[in-house]
Amino acid sequence: MSGTQSVLTVCFADPFWIGIYERTDDSGYSVCKVIFGSEPQDTEVYIRLIDGFNQLRFSQPTTDNTPPPKLSDNPKRRQREAHQQTIHQGIGTKAQQELKAQYEERKCAAEVLHRETKDAQLQRQYELKKEKRKAKHRGH
Repeated sequence: MSGTQSVLTVCFADPFWIGIYERTDDSGYSVCKVIFGSEPQDTEVYIRLIDGFNQLRFSQPTTDNTPPPKLSDNPKRRQREAHQQTIHQGIGTKAQQELKAQYEERKCAAEVLHRETKDAQLQRQYELKKEKRKAKHRGH
């Protein structure tokens, strides 16, 4: 596959309007979610797409080379197959699953950053207490 294919879906997720950018290129499939707030006009969506595309944070590209499933004519069989797929893959579209994975990655990174800043703050407080004790011991 050469080139890039992009899809923008704008939908209402109570209480906001959101846009889901899906991008497929040589590296794989990635997705990004943008919150519009109130119902966006076509010009607002177009401006956000043109001006802010470089600031979008897409998920890590994933490769999914599975062929699309063959649809059977029997509706009960299709229902059973759909049920089996939701058991193994979980509920939600591919974009929703990618957004969830991106959310989990950001959450882990934020936890690590928070832990490091907290440890640095505790170490700084310990050093200040130690200096204060030394100063008291010297009689200053």
